[in-house]
Amino acid sequence: MIIPTRDRWTRLRRTLESALSQIDVNVEVIVVDDGSSDETPTRLSRIGRPNVHYLRNERPLGLAGARNRGIAAAHGEWLAFLDDDDLWAPWKLRRQVDVARAKAASFVYASAVVIDDDFQPVKIYEAPAAEDLRSLLVRGNAVPAGASNVLARAQLVRGIDGFDDRLSQLADWDLWIRLSRAGRGAPCDEVLVAYLYHRGNLVLRAARELWTEFDHVARKNADMARECGTEFDQAGLTYWIASRQAEAGLRLRAVRSYIHGALAARRPVHLRLAARTLLRGARPANEPAARIPTPGWLDAYRRDGA
Repeated sequence: MIIPTRDRWTRLRRTLESALSQIDVNVEVIVVDDGSSDETPTRLSRIGRPNVHYLRNERPLGLAGARNRGIAAAHGEWLAFLDDDDLWAPWKLRRQVDVARAKAASFVYASAVVIDDDFQPVKIYEAPAAEDLRSLLVRGNAVPAGASNVLARAQLVRGIDGFDDRLSQLADWDLWIRLSRAGRGAPCDEVLVAYLYHRGNLVLRAARELWTEFDHVARKNADMARECGTEFDQAGLTYWIASRQAEAGLRLRAVRSYIHGALAARRPVHLRLAARTLLRGARPANEPAARIPTPGWLDAYRRDGA
């Protein structure tokens, strides 16, 4: 598996625990440090486990470039990606390999739970059906939990040139689109990934870059949109970014995002959403935590001081 990181050791150490706790599989963990200036290099150099390989980029390459360096260094038949703040069920890889073999699939994706910094569940995203995946990917990143979810054959990933290093936040979405065209996907319905919402998420701070990246993804994959008879949904991306920012308390950023969406996507309704957010803040969009089922495997992280 490949974990890109930069200046987030306090989160990475828990993610590494998740990676190294995988059962019934042989795991090679490749951590690509993309120019950290905190304690990450020192801490990683002290791990001393034969299945953990530490690569450092003195000059940051960005998320896509860091992941691609990990892909080039990996030796296994399968590749998995894990962001440095997300977590896996201990049997995540085992379940996905089993599904891949049972379904003759070249990549597998699971359902995911979104959690906050207190490990409280925010929402559940279910893995979409295989037959719906391509059309759903045109409308948005339908793979739950972004880059921390997919297990794919290494040969397939390398055959489509890995991540597009012109992208950062949407590089995983672009790769899933190309995987869905080049190989056969299969869902794993079980919740195997925990995707962490926190104010440090790059999506909350890099909205302007996201729209630039959206244009690149849409142009690059326009033929798939035509094949599926649908369009890339800029308005949907705008709503997702702005609502995430509002939920995180970044009200003014959310207002700016809604205004941008109103102009770029020609959706006047976003102006009303901007006004409402400015005056009242975010409307609660999620179920109360008590009503959302929490995977039992998260309890171990809570007990360890999450």
